[in-house]
Amino acid sequence: MSRLLLSLACLFPLFAASSLTQADARPDHADRLPAALLAQHQKYPDCLRLDDPAMPRRGASFSARLDKKTRIYGILCEPSAYNWPYAIYIVRNGNAGAAERLNFAAYGENGWYGTNVLYNAYYNKENKMLQAFSKARGTGDCGSKSSLKWDGYELGLAEYRYKENCDGEIKRPFPLIYKRFIHKSSHR
Repeated sequence: MSRLLLSLACLFPLFAASSLTQADARPDHADRLPAALLAQHQKYPDCLRLDDPAMPRRGASFSARLDKKTRIYGILCEPSAYNWPYAIYIVRNGNAGAAERLNFAAYGENGWYGTNVLYNAYYNKENKMLQAFSKARGTGDCGSKSSLKWDGYELGLAEYRYKENCDGEIKRPFPLIYKRFIHKSSHR
């Protein structure tokens, strides 16, 4: 019983929206995005506005520096139960007004197709890759995983894994569909 009461106490602030001030209701991530990029993002009809009540106050955007002149931004389009689609933008030379919304290759039961969002995307600072995981169901035992690597000009697909069979197994890696091999050559 005490666990239930503790759980309800933790959830209570979510239901006390009337006690929030206007400053509390503003999403914290909107302040970290360049104004020109935010304005561009708000024009896409496939994404909710960041001030929409359905959008979370935290965790709805990320950014990472790819090199001295290039940065990527991921902005949540619409939250859902277990898949959060992010629009990914690349900003070159600090010119957020000329930000490019990126498109990506994806793979499913009918083969390859294109998409303009990455699900559950994040930038992995350790391996310097943009990574995504599109879950076919909430347990995450099937779906697709992609890794994209910056090559100095664009984010290229480095690896793609896909598992159609939802079998409850979450520890084994998904089957490899694509891997970009980088050949090292010795130029003298």
